[in-house]
Amino acid sequence: MAFTRHLGDPFVDALNDCYQREGSWWRRIADDPDVFIAIRDGYLNVYVSGGSLLRVSHTRSEGLVCSICWSACNNDPPGESSASRP
Repeated sequence: MAFTRHLGDPFVDALNDCYQREGSWWRRIADDPDVFIAIRDGYLNVYVSGGSLLRVSHTRSEGLVCSICWSACNNDPPGESSASRP
């Protein structure tokens, strides 16, 4: 099974549209020299200092969707504390 790295045209268009907006979150990420962006099969992984910070995907209904890797932030997801985890 081959590993493919591909983003669909609607995803690329949405990223480009977001980048064109002055001060957008995507422009700040894409222009940050400390950030590494990896293309995966249908999504992006955003890395800082070797740790996965963010996953960016795209759906027709929601547009760009970001999922934060909370462990890379040294933080707990909203509504959860490390004391409540097993």
